[in-house]
Amino acid sequence: PEGGEGRIGGGGGGGDDDDDGTEETDGPPVWTAPPPLVNASGTTLEEANERIDSAVQDRREAREELEEAKEALVEAKCRLAAAEAADAEAEKNVKDVAKETMAAFLEEDCYWNNQYRALIAYGEEHGDIDVPRGWLDKRTKDDKRLRNLGAWIGKTRREEQSPQRMALLERIQFDFNPITSAFRKNLEEALRYKEKHGNFDARRGSNDREERKLGNWVAYQRDKGAYWRNGGTEEERLPRTTIPKLHYDLLNEAGFTWRWGEEDFEKGFRLLKGFRLLHGHCNVPKDYDINPELDAWVVDIRKRHKNKKDPLPDEWFDELVELGFHFDSKEAVWAQRYLEYQLYRNRWMTPRIPICREDNPVLDSWVTSQRRDYWGRVAGYKNAMTPDRHKALEKVAFDFGRRPNSLK
Repeated sequence: PEGGEGRIGGGGGGGDDDDDGTEETDGPPVWTAPPPLVNASGTTLEEANERIDSAVQDRREAREELEEAKEALVEAKCRLAAAEAADAEAEKNVKDVAKETMAAFLEEDCYWNNQYRALIAYGEEHGDIDVPRGWLDKRTKDDKRLRNLGAWIGKTRREEQSPQRMALLERIQFDFNPITSAFRKNLEEALRYKEKHGNFDARRGSNDREERKLGNWVAYQRDKGAYWRNGGTEEERLPRTTIPKLHYDLLNEAGFTWRWGEEDFEKGFRLLKGFRLLHGHCNVPKDYDINPELDAWVVDIRKRHKNKKDPLPDEWFDELVELGFHFDSKEAVWAQRYLEYQLYRNRWMTPRIPICREDNPVLDSWVTSQRRDYWGRVAGYKNAMTPDRHKALEKVAFDFGRRPNSLK
C-alpha cells in the first residue's frame, strides 16, 4: 500500500529523513528465537536423566528435613513456654515459702540475724536504714557497732542471699543498689528545678546549699555522660570515668540537656532571629527596653565566648556566625553603622551622601570617624581602621575625602 498504509501500528506518511529502516509499533514485542542449543559436553540422554533424578532426590530430602525441623521448633517452643511457666511458678512458691518461714529462720541466733535486728533498730531510731559507712563519717568514727553494721550492709549487697534472707530484706525495703537509688533521687530534684526555672542549669556557685549540691551533680552527669554521647560502648566503658548506661538512658528519657544553657540558647536564638528580621542586623541595643531578656542573653553569650574554661559549643558558634552575630560589641556597632551607611548611600545614589547632622547625627559622626581613622592609618598611626574594615568600605566605594592638613 502507498504511504505506509497497512503497516502494524498504522501511522501513515512516507519515510522521514532520519528513518533507520525499523518500524515502531504500539503492539506486543516481537518474539525472538533463542540461539540454538549445543551439547558441548557430549552428555548422553541416560546420563542427563540420572543427573536430574539425583538433583530432584536431593531436593526432596532437603524439604523433608526442613519440615521435620519446623515441627521440632514448634515442639521446642511449646516446651520452652511450659518450662518458663513452671519456673515462674516455682520461683513464686519459693518466695511464698520463704515468707512463711522467715519468722522461724529469724529465731536462729547468728551474726546475720543479729545485724538484721540491729538494722531494724537503727531504722526505728533514725527514720531510715541508710547507715553511714567508713571511717571518715563522724557518726561511725567512734561507734564500732555502727561501723560493723555498715560493713554487714555492704557484704549483704555483694553476696547472693538465701530465699529467707531475701524475704526478710524485701520486707524492710532494703536497698540493694544505693547508687541508682541516689541517682533517681537527684534526678527528681533536677526535674523539680527545671519545672521551676525552665532548665537544668543549677548554679554551682549559688548561695543556696541545695542548689550548689544539685549543680555539682548536674555538672558531673554532663561530664561523665560525654562517653555515651560520643558513641561509647559497654565493652570499652571504664566505670570510674563514665556514668552507667542505665543512668544515661534515664537522663535522656527525662529530657536532660547535656550542655549548660541549651534551653536558654535555643530560646534566645529564636528571639535574635526575630530581631534580625525586624532590624536587618543582630546588634541588640544596650538596655533594650522592648525585650530586656534578649539584651541579657546577648551579653551572656559574648561573655561565655571569652570564657576559655567553658566556651560556647562549636555548633552554637557556627549558628550565630551564620546569622551575622558579632561576638565583639564594638564590631557589632560598626557593622550596624556600615549597614545604615549602605542604605543611606543607596537612597542618594552617590558615594558622597549629604548627611545632615539633624537627620542622622550618629551616622554622620561615624562617617567622619572612618575618614579620620583611614587617613590616620595612612599616616602610620594605630587606630580602629583594620584591614577588614578598609576592604569593606572600599567595596561600597566609601568616600574617604581629602587628607586632613594635620596629617600632611
